Amino acid sequence: MENHIMIPVEQQPQPEIRLLGDQQGASGGDESLDFAIQRLETFFRRWGFYQDPAARFLFSWTLFFLLGVSAPLFVFLSFNCSAVASGGAASWSPIREFDVCVMTSQASLAAFSLICVSRNLRKHGMRKLLFTGKPFRGLDRLHRQQAAKITGFFRTLFFWVGLGVVTKTIREVTRIYYAHHGPWWRSLATLMASVLSWTYLTVIFLSGGNLFSLVCNLQVIHFEDYGQLLQNHTEVSVLLEEHTSLCHRVSKISHRFRVQLLLIFFISVISQFVTLLLTTQYHTIVDFINAGDFAVCAAVQVIGIVICLSAATRISHRAQRLASLASRWHALATCRSAGSTENFRLGAPVVNQCSVDHDHPVEAMLSSAITAREKGKIGSISCSLYQRQALVMYLQSNNGGITIYGWAVDRGLINTIFCIELSLLLFVFGRTL
Repeated sequence: MENHIMIPVEQQPQPEIRLLGDQQGASGGDESLDFAIQRLETFFRRWGFYQDPAARFLFSWTLFFLLGVSAPLFVFLSFNCSAVASGGAASWSPIREFDVCVMTSQASLAAFSLICVSRNLRKHGMRKLLFTGKPFRGLDRLHRQQAAKITGFFRTLFFWVGLGVVTKTIREVTRIYYAHHGPWWRSLATLMASVLSWTYLTVIFLSGGNLFSLVCNLQVIHFEDYGQLLQNHTEVSVLLEEHTSLCHRVSKISHRFRVQLLLIFFISVISQFVTLLLTTQYHTIVDFINAGDFAVCAAVQVIGIVICLSAATRISHRAQRLASLASRWHALATCRSAGSTENFRLGAPVVNQCSVDHDHPVEAMLSSAITAREKGKIGSISCSLYQRQALVMYLQSNNGGITIYGWAVDRGLINTIFCIELSLLLFVFGRTL
């Protein structure tokens, strides 16, 4: 199959140029990509992430304060009043600070996720934020892959939210059965308010993390195509231009999502640290009934962090892997060039016959055997060698991926985060046990 040069979608000057190995029409891929982006826009619009007009802004934050603040507060006061009425105020009073910490962390994560995502959508729009641009003919394979990544966004989000809703519902039913004493209608209202509020906050929080993961996964497609381009194309200027475009897009992604990533990490770490400190200091029994929200909330926070870090490290490792691919490509191209010209030496290519030392018998024999045509061929091979070597050195010194204010999100940063979490955990155990 004929191979073609990969051109980024948003910088496509000639619609007829196709990606590597793509010989199909554009109708199916274009339609699937348009439909997937429309689904994504509809989803974010219904959940209040689009806040461009004032009416949508008011609707979004009114819904947030009703479901994200008022409903958890109603559940909290309902259970406290029930505990006081049943004479269990002494046993339930130590858990009040614990419940407040859990509610505050959930509302904070959802609020900051709503603010960051809505700001990006208002400034850039969905297509520009995803770097999809307008569809072009001849890019059917790329459009199908992008549509599949968007479908994976919904699949991942619905899986984790559904699993969390089931766990949250079981926990609330168990707590109402053992700890809530009152009319059945109040218990039912408390259950519905708790599950509905938790679902809303979880969807808002995980949607922001999954959107960042989607943006990174869409760029992974281009990095994989660039690796194939290294194996099928030898024009150094084209390879350099493509890599510059990839680095520019990755830099934009880092700039647009760095505040969101920092807030997710710091709020999650602080809330889990405080909650763990409170639970280990209490001398009362802490079980699934009175402290189950900590387990559910901590699991959601860890899932959100893992989704973001997994996407960021994936694209960072793809970017760092390009240097090794380019080195292998350079070595193979050099071996082929050396095999086609027996008189070519890597250290001193013969371009000018006057620069050859004729006193040496071997050099004199080589100089007399090389014709003008062979010298031109060797000069071209030498130029290609230096260009490839310059490209490899460029990729080795520009192999960064997603960064947060200069720190690359890769295995090194993950090890640092693990050390910080372990240090906090040991500090809490040392203070309480």
